[in-house]
Amino acid sequence: MYSYVQNNPLVAVDPDGLDCVYINNDNGQIFGFNRGDCDNSTTKKANSGYYFDGKVNTIYTTTGDTSGQVVGVQGASDATGGNLYQANPAGLSFAQPNASSSTSGMDTTINTWGNFSQTTQFNHGTHPFRDNNPGDIVSGGFVNRHGAIGTDGRFGVFASAGQGKAALDALLRSPAYSSLSVNAAVARYAPGFENNTAGYQQFLQNVVGVSGNTPLSSLSPSQMSALENGIARYEGTNAPGNYSISVTTDF
Repeated sequence: MYSYVQNNPLVAVDPDGLDCVYINNDNGQIFGFNRGDCDNSTTKKANSGYYFDGKVNTIYTTTGDTSGQVVGVQGASDATGGNLYQANPAGLSFAQPNASSSTSGMDTTINTWGNFSQTTQFNHGTHPFRDNNPGDIVSGGFVNRHGAIGTDGRFGVFASAGQGKAALDALLRSPAYSSLSVNAAVARYAPGFENNTAGYQQFLQNVVGVSGNTPLSSLSPSQMSALENGIARYEGTNAPGNYSISVTTDF
């Protein structure tokens, strides 16, 4: 993504007409998008345009909307025509020093602070729901690099469900999973010593509409989205009894 412009769109123009995403380098938020060359007409745009090596169709943020930090960009590769994913295109740190979490039983409380307000989420239910972690990804280096703000037993806690979904997406597109088939990925993700792996595999095959031998790397954007939503459902994000209350207080 940076090889042609050396991360400086001001002094170089993309000759191939690749798409350009503008990311605020102070807060990680998206503030613009171009089909083709980055627009260098203002200093702000010139210092924040990042090329994507293809045609963008999805921009992932920590909140699922433009208020969150950009964690990844997805689209069709110009080189191959296949699916392409660029994680954290601006190379920014997405740690969340302005957020904290605590868990008691089946309740997780998540506090986030903005410049002028504090938001408190009271989430009750299964791990993936209460922890904003739809993939039920275990705590450790990976979730920390993708913005986890705490732990709940073995599992990471995210400030928002959008951020947890972005972490799941990044995991499935990582070298550890992208080269695997659907069945092989499930066997690694949910090993048989603590899961009904065969049942999980069949469930995802039905949800995505592909065979278990299908490589993750060959899934279309809609199929990958179906896979991620299927994982969230199987892990219990939509389980009966889950509920959330959110309260925002202005300073």
